[in-house]
Amino acid sequence: MSSMQAAMCTRVGISRTDVPARRDRLWCTMHPHKAKAIVSPFPVQVSRSQEIVPLLSFKRDYLFWREKRGKAELHVEVRPVQKKAEGESSTDQVRVALKKHYQLDVKRIERIAYGLWEESFSVWTSSQRYYVKRFYAKWRLQTRYEEMLIGLALSQELREKGFPAPRLLLPHHQEWLAHDQGETYQVNEWIDGRSYHPGELPLREAKAMGELLAHFHRQFDPLPPFEDVPMLSPSKAIADCRELWNHYQKEQGAFPGYVREILEQQISLLETVSHEYVSRLPVPSLRGRCFHSYWVEQLIFHPNGEVAALVDWTDGAGREGYWAKDLVSGLHLSALQYEGILAFCEGYQAHHPLPKSEWQAVLAKLCYGHLASTNFLDSWLVKHNRRMDHWEQIAMTWTRLVPERFRLWHKLEQGLLDMLFPDYQQATVVVGRDNE
Repeated sequence: MSSMQAAMCTRVGISRTDVPARRDRLWCTMHPHKAKAIVSPFPVQVSRSQEIVPLLSFKRDYLFWREKRGKAELHVEVRPVQKKAEGESSTDQVRVALKKHYQLDVKRIERIAYGLWEESFSVWTSSQRYYVKRFYAKWRLQTRYEEMLIGLALSQELREKGFPAPRLLLPHHQEWLAHDQGETYQVNEWIDGRSYHPGELPLREAKAMGELLAHFHRQFDPLPPFEDVPMLSPSKAIADCRELWNHYQKEQGAFPGYVREILEQQISLLETVSHEYVSRLPVPSLRGRCFHSYWVEQLIFHPNGEVAALVDWTDGAGREGYWAKDLVSGLHLSALQYEGILAFCEGYQAHHPLPKSEWQAVLAKLCYGHLASTNFLDSWLVKHNRRMDHWEQIAMTWTRLVPERFRLWHKLEQGLLDMLFPDYQQATVVVGRDNE
């Protein structure tokens, strides 16, 4: 164990003998009261968990472990605070990193109030404007780093073929992301246009969003069809919702009160559904390379409603998956309602037709699948998002539509199928590729 590692362990109440070094990983048993005893200069975010998974690692000069609380998982990081020169601010740190790794002489820099997992900045040089992202959630770098690089590389590959992805700047070491003083940066060209939050997307833009996802899926050859796992049974879903409700019972405030109310609605509706009915629901089978985090805040739109850019490629873009799940993510996380769902799906179907059975699987996942899910609400308990007030607003926008969509399921399916299949003829999956 290095002297730096030993010093960090001392700060969190771990003895040297508790932590035998294994290359870049350190293993030990930790206790909640020790975690809570962490003091400056090692800021850390902890939950009230009574169980901590004993996985620690030292990478890029910070201590990292995963902590479990029921089904929720907290990724905890303890990083040495970098010494700052007098008067140095967070934006000064960005300025120094951009000069060092991108040779950019920054004339002006402004923060952008955006991002659950990152900090964003608008940066000007004497001749150009750039978008700069500084990754806030270091556990995501730990668990997804190679996948992030693959997604960024894919964005540039597709950009050369005309796909609306922003041009990335390469750091001098040629790896898409730059690392400086314990921080990680991404820099790309600035894209002018309009962005929307969940629940705000106009119908014209919803259709364009569906069209773009279709074009993304068409970039790659389809994979052999294979049925996804069956839906979660109502009894298991009720048990999960009740377990989360019990965790929130001890919490005070407006958001915990909202969560208890929405979970009660979900439980009430789940009690009306039989196991036999759920076992017969269609599941997706058509697969290919997917985007995996396709939602409204990832896009910028031109004034005419067309997509100017799909901007965030670091959440699994290009990984194999089910096309239906990409569709469901786009519909749910964008908080689209009845007309918006129809517009999105119409745009998609026009450029990448799916059979009726696959659309039925999409709606089953959208309407029942989210009712049978706790929908990321356990994330609030561990509070690892950068802007919790923003996350609460988004989570409420997402989840308040879940019971409503379940009640509208039949109407939604009828309206969608009538629109996409007016003669109820089975559609043929298009397996061609846009770039051929």
